[in-house]
Amino acid sequence: MRDELPQGRQGRRRARTREALLASAAELFAAQGVEATAVAQIAEGADVGYGSFYNHFRGLEDIAEVLLVRSVQQILGVTAGIMAEVNDPRLLPCVGARVILRSFLRDAVVRWMLERPYLLVDTFQTQAAPFMERFETPGIESGALKPAAGHETWIRTLPWLLLSELHCAVVDSEGDPVAHEESFATICLRLLGVDDADVEVLLAESLTLVDAQLHERASATPSRGSSDVG
Repeated sequence: MRDELPQGRQGRRRARTREALLASAAELFAAQGVEATAVAQIAEGADVGYGSFYNHFRGLEDIAEVLLVRSVQQILGVTAGIMAEVNDPRLLPCVGARVILRSFLRDAVVRWMLERPYLLVDTFQTQAAPFMERFETPGIESGALKPAAGHETWIRTLPWLLLSELHCAVVDSEGDPVAHEESFATICLRLLGVDDADVEVLLAESLTLVDAQLHERASATPSRGSSDVG
């Protein structure tokens, strides 16, 4: 037991240091971007020595990837919360598209990773694939969703569609972000076999749902850093 206690304390201390580094990085990335941030700044913000950073992360790309994973997980959590309140599986691509675009376009890590597309796509797909299988499969089994080339192909394709829409939205900095949400959602609906006649209604309903949910979250939790949604 005496050997175990120090190990437990050490583990908790390491976990606290890691979380402090992540919080510092998120704040700095949101304020000044990833490329303008130095490891020394992150360590200083976490109140640890410079070398401590490398006990937890290999470099900026490594810590940015961890923050991206958390951002994707939060997005999926918000989407799941909204979908728990509705019965129409066809709303999933619309709700997901809106939540993803709104979060990612404000996320400094995502903007940085647009220059590293394979890392962005791989990270997103790893997190999103189990979610898509869980939430889309009932809609496919009921016939409401009909992926044109099969579900597995759809899961592999979605991250690349997302990458394309994100790039377009960043380039179109003076444009309407909602238009990009709806462009992405419409493509998803069509590739999932949803009738074009139903698209407009689904887009409108999803806008109401997402606006309400994100407003509620923003009111309850003040924004803190790059991974916040809403």
